[in-house]
Amino acid sequence: MIAGDRVTLRAAKAADLPFLAGLRSNEALQRLLASRARGSSIEATKAWVERLGTDSAALLFVIADASDDAAVGYIQITGMDLVSRYAELGICLAPEHQGQGLGGEALAALEQYVARAWNLRKVVLHVLAGNDKAVALYRRHGFVDVGVLRGHFFYDGTYEDVLVMEHLFG
Repeated sequence: MIAGDRVTLRAAKAADLPFLAGLRSNEALQRLLASRARGSSIEATKAWVERLGTDSAALLFVIADASDDAAVGYIQITGMDLVSRYAELGICLAPEHQGQGLGGEALAALEQYVARAWNLRKVVLHVLAGNDKAVALYRRHGFVDVGVLRGHFFYDGTYEDVLVMEHLFG
């Protein structure tokens, strides 16, 4: 467990599976992440948690409210390259928990952890260019734009741009 002031990053519990399945099934939320809703059942969500848990190049944490341990989102690292010392980052907060500083605290806590425990120096992420709130959050927390994937994400008959952002911290 990684403790912050208002959030903790912890392993997923069986009780979190319905919440996580709901996030992964939320079409509007997943679109903002330049992802597709998975229509995740609890069984499929459990398999996803287990798959990331056995992947030596991945980490998955539930973002939990520090006051009551209730899940508010998840944050993941995938594609860890321990030689080049970078990884891909993904974060998802339930809509009702956005805009409260929880995502920023989770980002900072995760970066400190992966720098210390895994010797990473950088994380890279992809975000829908039109997801203004997320882009602003990332920029406030030291992420810089490093490219645009033009017409990269297809949704509802339209190709949308995806920003590539990185944060060098080590």
